[in-house]
Amino acid sequence: MSFADDYKEIQRFEQALMSGGDLSYDLSGFTQFVFDNADFTVATLTGHNTFHSMGGIACVTSPDSVNNSPIKRKVKLQYSEIIGTFGQSPIKMYSKPALPGVQSVIIQPLKRSNQEPACLRSAFALDSLWVSGYILEIVPCPSWSGFMKVAMNNDQYERSRIVTLPFINLDPSNLCTIYTALCFAQAQCEKHGLQVCPVTFDQPLYIKAAEIVASAQDLDKVVVRLGGFHLLMSYLGSIG
Repeated sequence: MSFADDYKEIQRFEQALMSGGDLSYDLSGFTQFVFDNADFTVATLTGHNTFHSMGGIACVTSPDSVNNSPIKRKVKLQYSEIIGTFGQSPIKMYSKPALPGVQSVIIQPLKRSNQEPACLRSAFALDSLWVSGYILEIVPCPSWSGFMKVAMNNDQYERSRIVTLPFINLDPSNLCTIYTALCFAQAQCEKHGLQVCPVTFDQPLYIKAAEIVASAQDLDKVVVRLGGFHLLMSYLGSIG
């Protein structure tokens, strides 16, 4: 075979991968979606003409939950216009309601009970043990991350598989971009039979995502979460 024939076979194989039906991300385990802004600086000297988009990943536990399906051979090459739409998320328009949706959210205080699971009780005990080290001025007292690494060294855990999701080519702070990401995540959960759709954002995007979920009627499975770092910063900001 000549080089041209080999190149054409490679093209057929690539297009067979892309035209094998709906794109599947194998989200058969516990899945959490994470979306954040993805910036590509075109002009680094001036800071102008920077491309902004929304990028996302899916964290799947356990990592071995992958369904391999056979690839059908592609004989005829597709047009570039068709191939160019592969893996793209169509933009969904969001209309902001007149009244804020978060007004319907009821916040209740957390109450501890005697029926707490053992893992939660041990967490409170470890917190108290670490704080007592500073009160009693034990030297050297490890930092929180070092203390938790030693305390949880023998605990069993599972690794997660990271799946790259398609970019949403729109300003990430736009409400339509966030709404598109939430709809995409819920559609993938429904496709893979997942009952809950956890989606994590950082602080600026979380505020808007929580408002959208509270107002929208078609995002009943979505649970918006704040990233761990930004959650900690929110608590520190609340106490000054």
